Amino acid sequence: MDSLLSSDKMSEKIASAILFRRFMDENTEFGVSNAPFKQETINVIAGLLRYKTTSDFQKILGDGLYKIKQHLNAESIYNNSKENVKTACEDVKKIFVCSQGCMSIKQKVIYDYVLSQLKSCEQKIIVEILSRDKYQYFGITTELKRNIQTSDGVIVFGFSDIFIQEGVFRAETNEEKKIEAADYMSPWIHTEIGIAIGSSKPIFLIHEEAIQDGVSEDTINEFNITKIYTNTIETNFDIHLNKWLQSIEKK
Repeated sequence: MDSLLSSDKMSEKIASAILFRRFMDENTEFGVSNAPFKQETINVIAGLLRYKTTSDFQKILGDGLYKIKQHLNAESIYNNSKENVKTACEDVKKIFVCSQGCMSIKQKVIYDYVLSQLKSCEQKIIVEILSRDKYQYFGITTELKRNIQTSDGVIVFGFSDIFIQEGVFRAETNEEKKIEAADYMSPWIHTEIGIAIGSSKPIFLIHEEAIQDGVSEDTINEFNITKIYTNTIETNFDIHLNKWLQSIEKK
């Protein structure tokens, strides 16, 4: 563990941050007998957070503390637009944001607008985004699952990622039909939605009206999924967002 912490390689430092959690989990080999090293581990992590500058390593360390809901007055290690937010871990709501890695100009404008609304809302919020440049450090599906399961809610952008000019749906079956000029979300977005549903996380789905596959279909209405079209985002979006965030507060 010491060698990993002192390593110059970010991947090894992050591995050590993840290993720390095993000392706080009674179901692991390091946490048997009521996790006897739990408090010492918390003290070590808290010390590292005070010493280290904002980085991926610091974010993983802080996430371990967030997960166990310790009462700490620590500087938030989630750097949102280079603004460090001072808050107590138990008061903050962590929102995980799902979006495709590459967007059109119009999609990026909508994406940036939603993030700006999250920053300006009155509630204390940590926005967590797993961008492409982070993939090299983790097994991506495991890291997606960890981020979603440790969040309080998930915002999903249902942008068109695949456009089919002409094709066939369920070829050579009794449900075969032609597809013409159809838009679809990225398969990765469906994966993230599935993890969120399986983890019983509230979902706020912001999707293009042309996207009508999976949970974005107009016929699907689940109590834990809030849906709005991107073309209505300029109409009282802040009201819809705050209502969704308040519903998370009540849980």
